[in-house]
Amino acid sequence: MGIVSVPSVIINLFFIAFGFNNPTLRDIFDFVEILFFLEIVQHFFTAYKDTETFESVYSLKKIATNYILNGNFLVHLLAAFPYQFVFTR
Repeated sequence: MGIVSVPSVIINLFFIAFGFNNPTLRDIFDFVEILFFLEIVQHFFTAYKDTETFESVYSLKKIATNYILNGNFLVHLLAAFPYQFVFTR
């Protein structure tokens, strides 16, 4: 996902700043943003290792709490946020 995140951010900033509107390119970057959203969903269902017991945790509530509080939830949320829909004229 890191390979597509940098170009996605740059192109989205270009779209917002200059009002550039290419439907084909926009469709590609909409697809990339869907992938970012799916990555967030995936992290809510992915087990993690407890740092104290080194056992895998499969409880969805504990996984969600760990991901939101100790994981990269905020970073993923910022990457998946549809800026072009909020900041366009």
